[in-house]
Amino acid sequence: EYRLTNPPKPPATVEVMDGENRKHTLQVQVLGAEETWHTPSLLLASVGSSGGKVVFSQIRTLDPTEDVKQYGSTLNRNKICDIAFYQKVHLEVDPGQYESEETKFQALQKSDKARLEILQDLLSSHLGLSVAEKQGPLPAYTPGYFLGRHELKLDFLSALQPRLKADNILKLNLLSLQFCGKGVEPSKPTASLMPVFLHACPQRFSTVEYFENLHSEHIGRLLIFSEVMTSSMEGLDGAVLHHGLAVVACQQISGAGRSGNAWLSPEGCGMFSLQLHIRSDSYLGHHVPFLQHVVSLAVVLAICSQAGHEDVDLHLKWPNDIYVGDCIKVGGLVVKTIVDNTMTVCNIGVGMNLDNNVPTTCINALLRELKLAPLSLEKFLALVFTKLEKLLVTLEKGSSGVDQVRQLYYKYWLHSNCEVTVIGPQGSKQEVTILGIDDFGFLQVLAKDGCAFSVHPDGNSFDMLRGLIAPKVK
Repeated sequence: EYRLTNPPKPPATVEVMDGENRKHTLQVQVLGAEETWHTPSLLLASVGSSGGKVVFSQIRTLDPTEDVKQYGSTLNRNKICDIAFYQKVHLEVDPGQYESEETKFQALQKSDKARLEILQDLLSSHLGLSVAEKQGPLPAYTPGYFLGRHELKLDFLSALQPRLKADNILKLNLLSLQFCGKGVEPSKPTASLMPVFLHACPQRFSTVEYFENLHSEHIGRLLIFSEVMTSSMEGLDGAVLHHGLAVVACQQISGAGRSGNAWLSPEGCGMFSLQLHIRSDSYLGHHVPFLQHVVSLAVVLAICSQAGHEDVDLHLKWPNDIYVGDCIKVGGLVVKTIVDNTMTVCNIGVGMNLDNNVPTTCINALLRELKLAPLSLEKFLALVFTKLEKLLVTLEKGSSGVDQVRQLYYKYWLHSNCEVTVIGPQGSKQEVTILGIDDFGFLQVLAKDGCAFSVHPDGNSFDMLRGLIAPKVK
């Protein structure tokens, strides 16, 4: 049997090349070692030039026993003894993921306190993040409240009737909604079931303030509000419901952004999802990708077009991020679509730092700096829905309406005449100047040879600090 008699030490520094063939020197520090073999299991790598840091917790080189099986006597025994086997450390894995595997679940539960302590130390001591000393329990799921004009709610429920299961339950992809009338005993709210009261008003949401500020005909006229749910998108996903129906949450347990990224949902964040039904024969029906830009513009206009708000420093980053200045992200959105012959159903999820100063800053902090009154969640939502409907109506006026919306978008976006590098799927590079967005909302750029082309948002990411548009890392 071969054993490591002299476990190797990682080098103090290593040189690596990035995707642009630039050389970087990393300082390497061992933070933790495996008990049996004493080989590193946690490494901290620091980039001196930029101050960037990364912790590696899943490190593995060649396993010496596997090497013997593969190479036999052709590999020098002394060489084998100098090769380390680095175990993988999964600090991100919660024991709850293995509840169905009793032995593994029990073992992980016993060490879970240590896992969280190590993770907390890594984030605070080595990555400089502010971490709460004690981790509180997740907030409990809460029921929903169906808000809107009585007649409109009745029409909605009547249209749903053929799809309702026993106990007035509508089954969506990941969430079931139980519509509860007067005298109905609601089920307990869970991650997969939300009772929705038809004839009650929530304590934490002012229906009076919301509807007083809402001046749309369709968008936001029906709204489901819940203090705590998995994700507002789950309240729409999996069914054609109603044009303009909104789902609003104060906190999301599993908020999601683009490409499956987690969306942090602290108290004070303005979060909603919206279902829009776009006619296939309309302008937007022929240019559905343009919708994400219209929605992000509506959010910015809802704030910046208010009297006295002209100096609020909000901007749009292509394709769908909202920034304070040119470096602090405070909002974003995701759009999911279902297309049939006559209609495109768009489920839109929006998250905006409205009244939460962390992790970056928020809209109300900007307003307070300008000695302006803060925005409530109710007024913010009503303003966004009103602006969005006006923009959608403007788009359908033909080329003049499209140009009007596009010019409003350019007023707030960050990229006019910016020079950037576009990296192709095979690594080719092209220096270009940004011209604007085309009819589909794709980024229009001009190459040095005078050739103009469009860059799609779905397959690329835009790094403004580096002036780089590159294929997304899968």
